[in-house]
Amino acid sequence: MTTAPTRIKPAVHFTLALASLALAGFFSFAWYERYWKWRECFNSEGRCYDPVDGIMVAQAGPVWGSLALGFLVLAVVFVVRYQRSRRTVHRRH
Repeated sequence: MTTAPTRIKPAVHFTLALASLALAGFFSFAWYERYWKWRECFNSEGRCYDPVDGIMVAQAGPVWGSLALGFLVLAVVFVVRYQRSRRTVHRRH
């Protein structure tokens, strides 16, 4: 016995797109705060110390940037799926 594949509703795609976009924004902010602001301060070991604020920042820009980019791509995928699922729902009626 085979069952028909279940379709995900457009609202689920939209919600997943918003969640992915929110996470992309969060990781973009983390990338800016933990790497971009300090990019000229890093030494050869990948560390930066700000004596004014007493902050030691390790160079983890690729990690934060990769997460931001990954969630942004995922958000685009969910937006495309949302558009396709809306067209499919409208064709049925």
